[in-house]
Amino acid sequence: VRAILDFCYLAQYPAHTDETLNHLDEALQQFHQAKHIFVLLGIRSDFNIPKLHSLLHYIASIKCFGTTDNYNTEYTERLHIDFTKDAYRATNHKDEYPQM
Repeated sequence: VRAILDFCYLAQYPAHTDETLNHLDEALQQFHQAKHIFVLLGIRSDFNIPKLHSLLHYIASIKCFGTTDNYNTEYTERLHIDFTKDAYRATNHKDEYPQM
């Protein structure tokens, strides 16, 4: 758990150097090496989590776009809500998922 918390805190730094990015990568690697413990303890059945996979791209994103305080997911989350509501309204509200 500590490794993923370290990753989260490091990712939020307002400025990064090669050294901080290396620490970020090390924290993520430590988490991936230890995450099997959660499966063994029955806390999770697997780690097929899209947001967890996206952590692998943080360093490249920081190098391309700057620190994580320069961007967020608010815009895409808002679009998801709007598109979902529009699709639901277009159904007959019975067994809506296949219609969407």
